[in-house]
Amino acid sequence: QTRNNKQRTTNNEQRTRNKEQGTRNKEQGTKNKEQQAKNNEPGTRNKEQRTRNKEQGTRNKEQGTRNNKQKTTNKNSFLRIIEKLELSQIRYFNYFCASLIIKIKIMKLLEGKVAVITGGSRGIGKGIALLFAQQGANVAFTDLKLDENSEALENRILSLGVKGKAYASDASSFHSSEEVINQIHEDFGKIDILVNNAGITRDNLLMRMTEADWDLVIRINLKSAFNLTKAVQKFMLKQRSGSIINMASIVGLRGNFGQSNYAASKAGMIGFTKSIAQELGSRNIRCNAIAPGFIETDMTGELDEAVKAEWLKQIPLRRTGSSEDVANTALYLASDLSSYISGQVISCDGGMYL
Repeated sequence: QTRNNKQRTTNNEQRTRNKEQGTRNKEQGTKNKEQQAKNNEPGTRNKEQRTRNKEQGTRNKEQGTRNNKQKTTNKNSFLRIIEKLELSQIRYFNYFCASLIIKIKIMKLLEGKVAVITGGSRGIGKGIALLFAQQGANVAFTDLKLDENSEALENRILSLGVKGKAYASDASSFHSSEEVINQIHEDFGKIDILVNNAGITRDNLLMRMTEADWDLVIRINLKSAFNLTKAVQKFMLKQRSGSIINMASIVGLRGNFGQSNYAASKAGMIGFTKSIAQELGSRNIRCNAIAPGFIETDMTGELDEAVKAEWLKQIPLRRTGSSEDVANTALYLASDLSSYISGQVISCDGGMYL
């Protein structure tokens, strides 16, 4: 009986231990399930993310499809417009597009620069003033007296969106030249370009030429270049930059019958140009001359037709030049395109002097 009791006690203890073990196993199972749930959470999130990515991809495809349809519609609309245009209109359309692209790409050559032009109210001086203004320069021009031509030119320059002003000044007077340059510098703030363009003719054979005619031509054509260059150099030296352009002539290179005074003044201007280029070059100031040939101006308009015909025979291009031809040469010398050009005489004569 005692052994049976002991056996029952042992069995009870074993059942108790089994129950405890079962409880522990249940707890462990619960923990395992919780861990499994935790392990499954990233996978669930990944599935959700993949689902969202697929939805976004679907939306992107739909947007791409709509964009392609819009491009096709735009292309078809453009083609319908082109189909309605005649051949001449298509050529004009192409020309317009090309011109627009060129205008966008090319920056104005004289943007923000200030130019002073003597004798600027008419002829070559007027052509230079207008072209410089079109290329972005602020332009001050002088003449002996201001008239309707000066006022009209000033208004045209202002209409181009730049600053422009006419000044009455005697370029042959040292005092007047210094005074006007100082006033222009005060009005415009700086001077980057000087074009010595003032000039006259008093043609005659030497045996008939008066001293007054000789002195007048030398004073206005040559001394004026000295006066203006002398006045402007102090400002250019201070800013360590500048371009001086002297308007010489083909006559200054080869001479001409009945123009000994004019030829002497223009030849003197060429020598003056080369000297100034040497003196001021170390301060980044360039000085060049233009030697125009037979250019249609008020001055040449007074010549006899027979004289004009004789001149044309000497020009390989068989035409007279225009003030725009000379202005284009001046634009090159005034701009940074000619930054390594100084002390040179550029002939603008259609090949007349070779």
